[in-house]
Amino acid sequence: MKNLVSILVIITCLALIIIGLSSKNIWVKSNETSANRVTDSTSNVKAETSSPVTQRAVISSQLAKYYPDDGAVAVDSASQADQNFMLTPRLLAQLDLIDKYKPGICFGTPVAPTQLMVVNALDVNPSLTKYLKQHYNLMSDLDVYNKLIQLQNVSLIETQSSNFDFSFEDGECSNVIVYQGTISVADNQVSVKVISSATKSQP
Repeated sequence: MKNLVSILVIITCLALIIIGLSSKNIWVKSNETSANRVTDSTSNVKAETSSPVTQRAVISSQLAKYYPDDGAVAVDSASQADQNFMLTPRLLAQLDLIDKYKPGICFGTPVAPTQLMVVNALDVNPSLTKYLKQHYNLMSDLDVYNKLIQLQNVSLIETQSSNFDFSFEDGECSNVIVYQGTISVADNQVSVKVISSATKSQP
């Protein structure tokens, strides 16, 4: 009887040992499989990231982050300004007067404009600057500047639609001729009537 009990105990112990070893093997295999999956996933990510296409995509996304407007076309561009530029009756009247009388812009002692003055004058109205360059075939920024000063010196007061009283000075340094009159614009045709002109000396 005692021998039977001992045998049963030994068999039970062996069974428990076998079950324990089997469980350990299953756990080890499971861990190895999981580790292999993680390793494969990591290697795939590295392979994708290291490819030239992916690297360019990453760089592009970084540039987009720091330069979100890079490559965008500005709405308020010079081309848009050109499209909005119009020859108004006021501008047509000024252009006609400076074409007819070619007023000088020297009043007293001649003073040469600085580069900054020229640049600032041209930047005020880029579309008008471009029009003057093309219309008068002006080759230098200084020529455009002089034409802009001529326009600026023509004073117009609108008396009714497309009709103006004008005055301007023809500056020839030591002498200045002052013109006054009326000007009207109809269907892009300009009519000028000089009412008075007077010469004065400049110091």
